[in-house]
Amino acid sequence: MTLVTTLCGAAAAQTPQRPPIIGVAHAALYCSDLDATRNMLEDYFGFDESIRYDNPDGSTRLSAVKINDRQIIELFPEKEAGSDRLLHYAIETTDAEAMRRYLEAKGYEVPKEVKKLGMGIKNFFMTDPTGHTLEFVEFTGDGDFGRTHGQNMPSTRVSNRMSHLGFYVPDGDVAQDFFCNTLGFVTEWNREYRPGEMSGMLLRVPEGEGALELLVSTRPLTEKELLFVNHISMEVIDLPNVLEILSGRTLPEGVAAPSAISVTEGGKRVINYALPDGTRFEIME
Repeated sequence: MTLVTTLCGAAAAQTPQRPPIIGVAHAALYCSDLDATRNMLEDYFGFDESIRYDNPDGSTRLSAVKINDRQIIELFPEKEAGSDRLLHYAIETTDAEAMRRYLEAKGYEVPKEVKKLGMGIKNFFMTDPTGHTLEFVEFTGDGDFGRTHGQNMPSTRVSNRMSHLGFYVPDGDVAQDFFCNTLGFVTEWNREYRPGEMSGMLLRVPEGEGALELLVSTRPLTEKELLFVNHISMEVIDLPNVLEILSGRTLPEGVAAPSAISVTEGGKRVINYALPDGTRFEIME
């Protein structure tokens, strides 16, 4: 009995443990006109591009628009018209390799190794059980992120924090099992938006700040519906003050006018804008 206990204890000790998850690092969007999206984020919402990688012909391959030192919005030129605008999303962990080993031990399909990028991160990608591409990132303090640390955060920004990222999932139980049971996210609320058709859940990062809002639909969503459901939510302290600031800026030509201010079930004031391709850009207290 003593021998069995010792062996079982040794096996348990070898089981990889989940490393801390401390934030939602970025959303990556496909753009039909990358310059137009970047210009709106910079000129209208007041953000600044911190990192850009170009193709040999001089066109932009990747533009990173900075929210803060740990959050960005990545913009990529679309590969085909009408594609899902949400290319991938990224979760920050303190140890990318430990996360890779942990998920591998849980039976998920992950790469055989973590990459170290000149951007200043270690990362790997996987397809999450809801069908989205998920990137795990670990900031390493060097590279382009290290070079631009503390920079490209002008006072013109309407917000300095992405509070959550929202996206469609086809099966709420599968999503909750992965994000809560495997990754340790904590459910803050569940809501019915259209009974029997659409519901949502807000899942908080377990060891840091930020959240994912998962929108569950019993039917496939149209392209127009996806543009609204897949969204970026920016946190502000005083929404009317932000709107007063934005009233002095020019909304890009051809971009839809924002919604009226509404109040969520949780009592938060919110307004919805649309980026040039239609992706919802939410500003919420």
